[in-house]
Amino acid sequence: VHGDSSPAGNSSMASSTSSSPSASAYSSGSESSFGSLHLDGKVRSAQKPGILCYSFTGFRDADAASLPDAFRHVPLLTTLDLSDCDIEAAGVASLAGALVHVPLLTTLDLSRNEIGDAGVASLAGALHHVPLLTTLALDGNEIGAA
Repeated sequence: VHGDSSPAGNSSMASSTSSSPSASAYSSGSESSFGSLHLDGKVRSAQKPGILCYSFTGFRDADAASLPDAFRHVPLLTTLDLSDCDIEAAGVASLAGALVHVPLLTTLDLSRNEIGDAGVASLAGALHHVPLLTTLALDGNEIGAA
């Protein structure tokens, strides 16, 4: 688990896995869950199976409320990048509630958001749902004593 409480944190996510699982795409209806994920009108295409990146897409704290329902359609998700999304404690609480639906998650990037101590507490309470998580990036968040 990687993290840096300084706003100018310079740690980068280091992957400790050599490759993503080679599972076939889970399908729900006519869409492949790794092809796209719809969240409040935002569509994000996966570059590789099991990977979703919302960094710099306009995804914001309010959008995180859609994660619990959306994650039901991507159970094979292994990597989620929510860096630079202006996510606050409320958004992390929604994310924490959604982790039960993505037990294969290995990498979660929440760097350069505004999750604060309350967000970290919400997240910590849900990490048991993602036992394969090996990389958690929290740099650039206002965490801990000033």
